[in-house]
Amino acid sequence: MQQELDSRGAGTGASELHGIACGLAATGGGAGELITMLAEQDPVGEADPGLAALAKQLLEESGQGMADDSFAFEPWLPEDEAPLGERIIALADWCGGFLLGLTMGGQTDPTTLAGDAGEAASDLVAISGASEDPGEDLAAAERQLSELTEFVRVGAMLIFEEIRGARRKPNPPAGIEPGGLQ
Repeated sequence: MQQELDSRGAGTGASELHGIACGLAATGGGAGELITMLAEQDPVGEADPGLAALAKQLLEESGQGMADDSFAFEPWLPEDEAPLGERIIALADWCGGFLLGLTMGGQTDPTTLAGDAGEAASDLVAISGASEDPGEDLAAAERQLSELTEFVRVGAMLIFEEIRGARRKPNPPAGIEPGGLQ
């Protein structure tokens, strides 16, 4: 995916773009927001038609992946063979992209989501600022990155479900409060 984005002149990396698509999918946002963002990065101000089609497909697949009850969703990150610093930055970029996608889709402050979803969003904000330097103990840094990646995966699905559930809740008829008649 990264090669495809680079060849088409996209200014966004694959991890960040996947995060944006997942955030948009959580809010029910459309591909138009993603295509507009890519067009704004283009020197002529137009998204390459192939890139626009790729964005639509990515948004659809991201939403399906996050909604899958098998919990098989995975953020797009470099393979384990990639340098550790590159994988750290990719995870930070994915988190930043996810938060951006949420805001592009109308969730102006994801940290205000209810309960664990709001806490997870706050943690994603912190992770999005991670630095490339893994420190001295590379084995410990590898374990921490693995744990953070799993945390991000579960946190993103939690946020997705919180927002999706809020969008699906019907408004009760007038005079009826959740839990019974008032």
